[in-house]
Amino acid sequence: MKFLILALCLSLNAFAHDEGHGPAVKEGGLYGGILASVMKEADLKGNHHAKATVHYKAELIRAQDGTLTLYFLTPDMKKHDLTGFENEVTVKMEVKKGGKYTYVGEFKLTKKDHLFSGKLPAVRTRPFNLDMFPVVNKEKLFIGFSNLD
Repeated sequence: MKFLILALCLSLNAFAHDEGHGPAVKEGGLYGGILASVMKEADLKGNHHAKATVHYKAELIRAQDGTLTLYFLTPDMKKHDLTGFENEVTVKMEVKKGGKYTYVGEFKLTKKDHLFSGKLPAVRTRPFNLDMFPVVNKEKLFIGFSNLD
């Protein structure tokens, strides 16, 4: 009986959605954060995100005080400079309420040298998603960090 319960619990983890949208990222972060694919925002339409071209990888680090740091990496995991990036990244936040994710607001991350940084608003409900919209060379991109807690 214990084996059956253990097998059930382990199988439920297989259905968890803790990666972002877009092609799965298999590597670990360079700075100890979590990684997600960066793709064109247009690739979200029509459920094309799983096969989207990865333009960059983004690494998100959350500090205890609520500071978020976002690094951009090349697809082969080298640090990317921010030439061509606009000075702010819009972040839209959703929280899970009653089994559904609900939009609760947005905030900005600001470019500082080779990274973006900002403060995460108070999160009263978990898990939550952060959808980020950087603009590079006037092209709107998308990064999705899902099921954060």
